Amino acid sequence: MLKQKADFVARYFHNQELSLLKWAQQKELELSKVVVQIPARMNSSRLKNKNVMDLCGKPLLAYTAQIAKRLRGVDQVIINTDSAHYASIAEQYGVNAPFLRPAELAKDHSSITWATYYLVRHFVDADYPLKAIITLMPTSPFRNLNAIQHLVDQLLANGAAYTALRADAMLSPYADENGHPVLQGCAPRTGCLPAKTLGNFSGELLIKKNIEKCCIQYIDDPVELIDIDTKQDFEMAKYVLENDLYDFGL
Repeated sequence: MLKQKADFVARYFHNQELSLLKWAQQKELELSKVVVQIPARMNSSRLKNKNVMDLCGKPLLAYTAQIAKRLRGVDQVIINTDSAHYASIAEQYGVNAPFLRPAELAKDHSSITWATYYLVRHFVDADYPLKAIITLMPTSPFRNLNAIQHLVDQLLANGAAYTALRADAMLSPYADENGHPVLQGCAPRTGCLPAKTLGNFSGELLIKKNIEKCCIQYIDDPVELIDIDTKQDFEMAKYVLENDLYDFGL
């Protein structure tokens, strides 16, 4: 992995591959900045341009932007994309677009890990003292501001926070007698699995320090589990919004 990272940095950036901590020590910088990234690559295999599809009058990524922009303790919100068109749309909602990631990091099977690492090295090149990254995927439009703020606060206090799905939780859409999608969920008693829908909150992990405490927040609301990848997912999200079935806390 270290050689992969070194090769990656040599291909795209000016600085040698160093941990954030060693880099900050060399530069005599204090790592202090918190960045929210909204990863949104242009191509998608099932729904074309799903990240900017019109969902009840706004592009899909705008629902994530509206929450991210209101978070306390965040220094900037950026879009991590390969598309100038997506970047332009994001900027209309107050999101920064400091770079376009290479097309080879935005393919169907491209890892979000490498897209995030590209962000890290971009800020290293810019001498920006990055402390923490919050990743909010635009395909999960349903987040409550207070719940996300709690996770940000825990990240800043303890170095990391996670969202989790209880092991046998379900999101089961079915149709009522009028053909409208209906959401059905369950809140099981035991076990948990990582869940990306609310976000990934990484701080001290970036500089490989041990974390004594972290916050785990379970997702029990089936609406928050909607992750738009298919037409059916999109129709569920549309139904929720049209019928005012979710409180964003805004």
